[in-house]
Amino acid sequence: MKRFIGIFAGAALALVLGTVLTFAATDYTSSVSGHETSRGKNNVIIISATTNDDLSGGFTISVKHTNGTITGGKWERVVIAQSDDGSKREVGSLKGTVSGGSANVDADGVLISINAELRIDTGTVAYASITEGTGSFNVSSNLASHSEINGRLNMSF
Repeated sequence: MKRFIGIFAGAALALVLGTVLTFAATDYTSSVSGHETSRGKNNVIIISATTNDDLSGGFTISVKHTNGTITGGKWERVVIAQSDDGSKREVGSLKGTVSGGSANVDADGVLISINAELRIDTGTVAYASITEGTGSFNVSSNLASHSEINGRLNMSF
């Protein structure tokens, strides 16, 4: 009986410590500006952008859509840090898939807006320990140029 109580107490302690040591995800929000680099072929839109604010750097996304619904895609975010001397260096990257959302294009296939749901699958260098997370990519095009985009990129990991 003492052995059972000891095992039970140990399991309860491990459960409590595991709960206490579980870290909450951190949210990162960035403004995004860039260009649609490819459109229309096989209902795939490709965008290359610069991110500012949290996790500054570059962001590339490829989105496949059908009738306004995003059916898949992939993305990569490269994080750049600025050193004290003003030089910039890559500190790591995050990669993942597009898990859903909507893509709004006009009759000619020109991008109007994208609201994509992101899944984080892997990270490198400073983000090598990141193996899961979520995010959203919400942009609209500049109606005058059609290829320029602006919006927000949110990630939580």
